[in-house]
Amino acid sequence: VTESINPVEFECMKNEVVQLHALVDQLNTKVNSLTDLTLQLSASLNALQQQVLAPPKEEPQFSLPERWNGEVGSPDGLLASLDMQFECQPGRFPTARSWVVHLTSLLSGRAQEWAAALYNSKSPACNDYAAFVAALRKTFVPPNARSGGLTSPALSCPRPNPVTPDDLPRPPGDPPFPDHLRSLLSSNPGVPLAPSP
Repeated sequence: VTESINPVEFECMKNEVVQLHALVDQLNTKVNSLTDLTLQLSASLNALQQQVLAPPKEEPQFSLPERWNGEVGSPDGLLASLDMQFECQPGRFPTARSWVVHLTSLLSGRAQEWAAALYNSKSPACNDYAAFVAALRKTFVPPNARSGGLTSPALSCPRPNPVTPDDLPRPPGDPPFPDHLRSLLSSNPGVPLAPSP
């Protein structure tokens, strides 16, 4: 004996099967998406593990240059040493301010007092290495030494041209030397001079 199927029930069952197929398709899509995400996370994890396990890049080690007091000799040796250090250790000194802080830590005597006065007056030069070095040279290096006009025959070796702010090294991505800081090099720099001894 064959039972007759109610057309309404048949239509309902048919709709349920279609819905189940759609649900299975959605679940398959989600599974595929989760599989892709798992593969991406696994690749990222492997890359991070490689970075952690890789030996650190060795930066050259520098001994600290002698402190400069602003009175004996010139800052050229100190500045050249720092330029090399900043070039070879960019991760340790990433900003212009970090360059100024490191240079300031190597000043002593009158030069250190001058740098402290700049810092306490909130001078913009404390955030700009080129401006700071230019102000340091203007304050402590005699004009004839800056221009190469040496008077002593014993010191008549060739001197480089005077350094301008644009010649000084700057941290990567640092903006150009700002015009408003060029006043540090004018006759009225607005920067504290070295304190009297």
